Amino acid sequence: MLDAIIAFLKSTALSDAMLNSTWLWPLCETLHFIGLALLLGTAGLFDLRLMGFFKSIPVSAAMQMRPWAATGVLINLVTGAMFFIGAPGQYASNPAWYAKLAFLAIAVANIVFFETRQGARMLAMTRPWANSLSGSNRSSRSR
Repeated sequence: MLDAIIAFLKSTALSDAMLNSTWLWPLCETLHFIGLALLLGTAGLFDLRLMGFFKSIPVSAAMQMRPWAATGVLINLVTGAMFFIGAPGQYASNPAWYAKLAFLAIAVANIVFFETRQGARMLAMTRPWANSLSGSNRSSRSR
């Protein structure tokens, strides 16, 4: 089954272009690096902020960097797929590639967990006025 997929991918025009174009593979490598820098730079800043570093930067401001991280992920998905299509045999036979896919799956699960379970809570914790707006501090103020 895997051999049939590899043979099919090798027969595509994109695979031919990736292997025979003098500039396409290096361009994809450059874009892949830029995507990685966007992802790690913004996610790193955000994670460090959540760990208590850079306290002068509000968490809400750090969260506004998420579109840049998403752009990095998108760039890496596209260029990574192009690498795989260009040389499927090279990746399909490499155990490190499967480990990379496993780590990517863990990262996606982490993002989904944070966005669905923790994101709003993190914002609420960093906004001292959030409780007063909801009225939960009303009784302590009236005393």
